[in-house]
Amino acid sequence: MNYIKYIFILFSVGVCSIMQGQQLPYRSVVPAADFQWNPAKTALGENANAGLLYRQQWLGFQNAPVSSFVHFDYPLVYNNMSLGGLLSLDKTGFLQTTQMNLTYSYKIETNLFSKDQLSFGILASIRQMRFDGASVIAHDDEDVLVSGQMGNAWQGNAGVGIFYISNVDILDSYDSGFYLGFGGVQLIRNSVALGDTEIKNYATTPHLNFNGGAQIHADGISIEPSVWLDYAYPNIYLFSLNCTIEIPQTLWGGLSYFSENTVGIQAGFYLLEGKLKAGTMGTYNIFGNGSNQGAGFEVFASYSFEAFD
Repeated sequence: MNYIKYIFILFSVGVCSIMQGQQLPYRSVVPAADFQWNPAKTALGENANAGLLYRQQWLGFQNAPVSSFVHFDYPLVYNNMSLGGLLSLDKTGFLQTTQMNLTYSYKIETNLFSKDQLSFGILASIRQMRFDGASVIAHDDEDVLVSGQMGNAWQGNAGVGIFYISNVDILDSYDSGFYLGFGGVQLIRNSVALGDTEIKNYATTPHLNFNGGAQIHADGISIEPSVWLDYAYPNIYLFSLNCTIEIPQTLWGGLSYFSENTVGIQAGFYLLEGKLKAGTMGTYNIFGNGSNQGAGFEVFASYSFEAFD
């Protein structure tokens, strides 16, 4: 079966990488708003989508990362294009980041397969960073970050992406096919000054990512293995392996493995004839750090409806 070959290739790519760090908010394995990582994934089908997500990592740590966002994407079906927007809030310790992303994608058929689609996307973002110097714990009392003051900084940035799907019918989980895409975000390296200083001491890092997977639909059940790989300059890697099983527009569940030795269990359901999708995922580090970090979790909901062009 050709799909088994695709699955093997995708998982082999992921196993070759390890994670060393994180700058952007953690990517959810639930692809509700993947267009923030790859703008070519904006409203891939003919339905508009709106949703929200809340995530908390490492419950064993004080001031551990907390992320939330709301998103909306809309296809202009007869113009072969889509528009999207996302507003996110990410807080880790003394740093809080609010960001707005706007995306645009253009879609074409390549006719490599009967119902395939190739998308190209661009992203523009603006970010506000709020720094609370009073909450910094430092060994050096003269550190410029330990000012006891609030600070603000603004940054703009951009991203691009390309995404291919062999069968658009898999978007509704009713058919089989495969997909793969490449994206880049925070492509503009710029620096800002945080704390009581004029020195630019915080710089954004470009991120390049790959996402691929396959969906196999048979006997009323869809199985979807996928891989995600993220590279951040100069030498930081993250990968995740994910597999979900779904009764289309009824129930779904899945397992995930992240390269820092964290596992995730996810589950969810559909309501309103499949238009409303809701779910949750719990995570835990299985090799030593779990007892220190504690568990993590996320919850999300999204609503899909027919677009009016």
